This record gives sequence, structure tokens and C-alpha cells, in this order.
Amino acid sequence: MNKKIIAGVVAACVLSVGTAFASTNPFADVSPNDWSYVAVKNLAEAGIIDGYSDGTFKGDKSITRYEMAQLVGKAIYRSNKVNAEQKAAIEKLATEYKDELQNLGVRMDNLENKTAGVSDWKINGWAQTENTYGHSYGNKELHEYNVQVRIRAQKPINDKLNVLYELKNKDYLDTASGTKDTTWRTRQNFFTYKVSPKTTVNIGKKVYWLANGMLMDDTVRGGDITTKLSDKLTFFGLLGRYEGNIDSTIAYGTIGGKFGSFDLGLHYMTGKNAIIDKTKSTKIPLVTVGYTLPDGLNISGGYAENTEADDNNKMYKLQLWKTIKKDEIILQYWKQEGNLNLPAENGDHLSWWGNEYGTLGGKQGYKGYRAIVVHHINPTLYTETWYGDYKNLVTDERAKKYGWDVTISF
Repeated sequence: MNKKIIAGVVAACVLSVGTAFASTNPFADVSPNDWSYVAVKNLAEAGIIDGYSDGTFKGDKSITRYEMAQLVGKAIYRSNKVNAEQKAAIEKLATEYKDELQNLGVRMDNLENKTAGVSDWKINGWAQTENTYGHSYGNKELHEYNVQVRIRAQKPINDKLNVLYELKNKDYLDTASGTKDTTWRTRQNFFTYKVSPKTTVNIGKKVYWLANGMLMDDTVRGGDITTKLSDKLTFFGLLGRYEGNIDSTIAYGTIGGKFGSFDLGLHYMTGKNAIIDKTKSTKIPLVTVGYTLPDGLNISGGYAENTEADDNNKMYKLQLWKTIKKDEIILQYWKQEGNLNLPAENGDHLSWWGNEYGTLGGKQGYKGYRAIVVHHINPTLYTETWYGDYKNLVTDERAKKYGWDVTISF
């Protein structure tokens, strides 16, 4: 395996955010070992917090108090859908992040009333409208406009077992192909079982984000396990099949953690009937790394290689991420060679370029960059604007995409 590791920059630096932060330091990192980090992560996994775009908690990276307050604000807005244990956690978090929440304009005076007498059913949702313009390979004009709504229901069976069901409806209102899809379908449907305080198992249909999005941002039917190996190391394993392909398989495992200022993830994926090339199995080792600088900047990136192919089998990712007040600035560079043979489209759903490498048979590969600006209006509403420029590695054809979306959670 080629040992070169390509790195990028992810910034988590919050600049001037108002005098309400005088009693706390919004620049301070909240470590994955901090009680509030664990509490908010549990609320996110329970579906109380949803629709957050930046990959928070992916890889257990530290985040700032300002970013944490945004997530706590989401939990407060949905606090009428929580059980008694979650209510207590939200109240404790609201006290811890009082100054940051006041700066965000989150009202906490009615928290007790909102959480009184709730049932154990939790219902929440997410809606997004997205517009994409530009042109694809061959200079074909591109205009896509769609609206997606997700409705999620959860119920704890007991203190260890929880069930989740989620519907989605993606309405393509205007596309380059002229197709329209308004079908409601099941997005997720799975059971979560807490084997122990350190180990959790999920079984069913679930959306997975593997290796920070490099290996998968897609749906799998099967099961996964997450277990804490130590204070620093976590293991995650997944076994199943891809959504819509009964003959496919996927097996994935990763060990990762945070060591001081370093983040490290070692990943391995194998499977058959991949999307790009269905004639061979897939074996992909991958390394993701990150380093947090004293000023809050985080240098990160990833390198993957398909060992089933002899050449043109590598992928690199670079990323720059900076948070300024309520805005996130994200710059990405991505190169995927034609024989990488990924089992699912990689990258963010936002301005994803999977159809670009698939247009010409999928074996030629592509490279390019994306610029994304995320503006958080409040804890439940944000907008995204993006631009992408991509190039086919064989034909040199170029594709460009730009657009915007608005996302609200409720």
C-alpha cells in the first residue's frame, strides 16, 4: 500500500461572538471525553438533534463551545419530545452553556414547561430545498431542484432497547433529465441495543457515514457494533448489504481515536457487487489523520487504495474548514482514480459528484474541488451555498456545479 497520506485543513476557530461570552471561552475545545460532549452525542444518536451539516461527532473530534451550544439549542427546541433522563441532561447542558445559548438567542425560561409530562414517543423531522445549476460532462446543461422531507419516530422499549423509524420524500421538481419522483419511502428502520455502557449494537436499515464520508454516505441493511476499547480508542464494525441490491455485501471495520492534538483512523472495507465495477470484489484499506493546532485549526485528510487493482486505484481527500461566527467555510479537494471500485458513492450529499464519474462508465476517475459556505441562522435553520469544479482523469472533460439549499429541523 502506498504510504503517502494527503492532508487538508479543517478549522474549528470561532471568532468574535459577542459580549455574552465574557464568563466562558468560546474558543476552548470541548473534548470527546468531556461529560457535555458525551451527553450531546447521546442526544444526537437518539434523534433529538438532527440535520446538523458539518459532520460533528464524526471521528469523535473536539468541537468548540460555540458549536456545542448550537447543538444544545437544537435539543432545547425539541425538549418536549424527550424522556425524563434526556430532560435532565438537557437541563444540565442548558446551565453549562447558558452564556453561549443567550448569544444564540435560545429561550430557556420555558424549558421546564416544555418537558413536563412527555410520553416516551419522540417525533421530529427535517426538511431541505436544494437548487443545483451548471453543466455535466459533455457540456450538458444542469438544473436540479428538489425538496426532501424526513419524519422520524423513536420509542424506547426499555432502558437498553430503542426502535427508530424514518420516512423520507424527495420531490424532484425540475431536473436535467425531466424525471420526477415524489415517492415516500423508508430511509431508516433499526433497533438500537446497549449491550453495556461501552458497547452499542444497531440492527436494521441504517444510513452510514464511513471514514468521514470517504468510503460511504449511503444506506445498508445489516448490523453494526460500536465499543470503547479504552479512553482513547473506539472500534466500529459493520456487516450487511447495500440498499436495493440483494446480491451485494459489505464488511467494514475501523479503529480510531484522539491522542492529544492528533486524530487517527484506520479503516478497512471489503465487499462485492460494487456500484462502479460489479465484476470484482472490493478491498480498500484507508487512513484518515488530523492534527489540531494551538489556534484551533485542524489539519486533516485521507488516503485510500483498492488492493484488488494494480494501478489507477487510489483516492485522496484534502479539506479546509473554518468557522467564523455563525458561518462555516469549507474547501475540499478530492481525487478518485478509475479502479478504486468504491462500493457506494462517496462524499457529502451536498453537491456530490457521483454522477460525474458514473457518466462515462465509472472506470476513468475524476478529480476536483468544492467550496461550501454554511450559515447558521439559529439552531434549527441553516443555509448552504456551494460551487464545484470537476475533471475526468481520462478525457479531461470538465463539469461544474453551483447552487444553494435551505434546511430546517423540527
